[in-house]
Amino acid sequence: MFKLIRYLQIVLAFSRASRQFLDESQGSLDEDDVDYEALRFYCRGIVALAVLFAVLGGLVAPVTVPWLIYHAGDFRNPTAPIGATIIGLIFSLMTVFLYLFAGAATGCLLAPGSFFDSSVGRKWLELIGTKSPTAARVICLVLALIGVGVVMGVAALQAWLMYSPGFAK
Repeated sequence: MFKLIRYLQIVLAFSRASRQFLDESQGSLDEDDVDYEALRFYCRGIVALAVLFAVLGGLVAPVTVPWLIYHAGDFRNPTAPIGATIIGLIFSLMTVFLYLFAGAATGCLLAPGSFFDSSVGRKWLELIGTKSPTAARVICLVLALIGVGVVMGVAALQAWLMYSPGFAK
């Protein structure tokens, strides 16, 4: 029970941090930043990747995985993919903010080195708790891999449920 509470606290912390960073990323660009237009482009890309990661991981994957397994397997009753889809969506909705954070981390990982010298880049460095752009890239890679791992974990859970004896074949 305590692990679940701790997990929920971590997800809420990711939620607040990613939402705050994404909300402030466009607004905190300084007009005196070296290349204002390029930084706006990178910030838009980071926001787009965060939303894309959340949509793909939180909605598309949990809906498509059970149906792909259903069509590839020997199932005669659509009960298995329907149940697995519902369970996958529930788990994905619980972690959608982790997906936002992982998407923002992916965007920051792909941003050029000059991004970390900007006001938004410094805010990201502060958010993840480092001052080194190299360490930030490593942390971003780890966060992106965690996000992908959670998506794959939900997909594996759905596959396991579909082949479990509780679902009719």
